[in-house]
Amino acid sequence: MDGPSIPLKQERELLVPGRKKEWNEEDKKSIQFNFKATRTYFCALSPENYSKVSSCSNANEIWDKLEFTHVGTNQVMISKPKEDIKATYDRFTIIINGLNSYGKTYPDEEVVRKRLRSLLISWEAKVTAKEESKNFETLLLDKLISSLVINEMRLKEGNEKKGRKEGSSSKIH
Repeated sequence: MDGPSIPLKQERELLVPGRKKEWNEEDKKSIQFNFKATRTYFCALSPENYSKVSSCSNANEIWDKLEFTHVGTNQVMISKPKEDIKATYDRFTIIINGLNSYGKTYPDEEVVRKRLRSLLISWEAKVTAKEESKNFETLLLDKLISSLVINEMRLKEGNEKKGRKEGSSSKIH
């Protein structure tokens, strides 16, 4: 959707909002789609990102502001720093399902790519490995998430062992 969500009309030298009774079916569908997309964004965004876009009046403005806010990172972060892969996957699924219900569908390959791009920078090695394998056509999101959860468990286990070793070595001294 481009521009404002309410159709404008020319009156003299000004553009003013059109009256509701003057809207055609396309205008009504556009307004309804914008409302749903805006609400989906508001529900799916982290509190930090929500505060950046809460004053936007339409979905296009929200997208533009998010894109501008994250320029240079090549991704809009969906993961919260302390959020595990399963919780992030659940939030990501809510976003994708919300978009699907509004008529925006994504092929599995694109969903997998978007999910990989949404991971925090600490997952860069895993993301690079998956991207280099170039099997997005056959990699299902559930298999990706399963792989990420297993990797996350290994990392946590490694950190716990490292913490126990450091704790026991400090007791010796």
